[in-house]
Parts: sequence; C-alpha cells; structure tokens
Amino acid sequence: MSEHPAHPVHQADRTNPTHLADPAHLANPAHPAGTPGDQVPALVMPDEEFLSVFERGGFPGNAFPHRAHLRMAWLYVTTVGPDEAIEKAATGIRNIAQHSGLPTLYHDTITRAWVYAVAAAIRHSPSTTFDGFIEAHPLLLDKRLLLEHYTAALLTSPEARARWVAPDVRAIPGAPPDSL
Repeated sequence: MSEHPAHPVHQADRTNPTHLADPAHLANPAHPAGTPGDQVPALVMPDEEFLSVFERGGFPGNAFPHRAHLRMAWLYVTTVGPDEAIEKAATGIRNIAQHSGLPTLYHDTITRAWVYAVAAAIRHSPSTTFDGFIEAHPLLLDKRLLLEHYTAALLTSPEARARWVAPDVRAIPGAPPDSL
C-alpha cells in the first residue's frame, strides 16, 4: 500500500474544524459508509450488473449507500475517465432520485467533487479492484471529507446544488479551479 501524506485524499487534516462540521444532509444515516462484508445488493453484485441497475435508476435511494457511490465513481473513472464519469454519475444519480420520488435530491457539486476525489486517489493507487482501492484510501469512506475542501455554507448552498462550485477551502486535485 502506497501512502501519500501530502495528498488531501490520502491524509485528511483532522485539526481542521471544518472536518467536524456535519450538515444533516451530508451525514444521512440512511446512507451508511458500509463495509466490504455488507450484503447491500449495490455492494455485492457484479460490476456490469451494478452499473446497469445504477444507470436505469434501479436502486432505491436507501439501497445506494455512500460506498456504492464510491464504487460507481471508481468503475466509471477507471473505464471512461473523469469527464465522462461525471456525466454518467450525474445521470444515474438523477435517475435514482427520480425513481425514489426525490427529484430535487441531486446535488451537482457533491457529485462532481466525489468523482474528482476518487479520480485523484486512483492516480495514486496501484489497486485494480474496488475493494483494494478502498483499502488503500479509507478516508474516502468519510462522507464529511468534502468539508475539508468546502465550507459547509458553500457546500449546502442552492448554487452548489445546481452547478459545480469550486472549493473555497482547499482545491481537489484534478477539479476545475473555477465555478461553472
């Protein structure tokens, strides 16, 4: 396992008070981080089936935990690259939200930021499996990780929900430095 302490995805600054901020929608107990042994279908089905179900919005929101979001991002980034991964992630998450009766649940900045964070970690990861990747980058399982890049006020803003807003605390490697 290769450690890159200077890289924000690998080594979180636990002295930063924003790490402790916990806006309610960022710490949704219905979306636990999960562990490799979880029997949530989104975490145990084969990759091709997982992406197929995801793309058609077939997972109810509560059956698609944070670890499944990371798996989706990892699969897309490793097969189509970050730019197309963002488009596929956005479409799939919107489909899940729509099918779950929560069409306003989609958050553009959070979706893009996680794909960028996963892509940055992939660049520093020798793993060829998702489980190996997560083992090498366990901080990605912390849903509050984005609060090391954004203030809670910006991340929870309507502007950030609607479109990409660049981090206001610390850049995410590979992410656009400017808001769209």
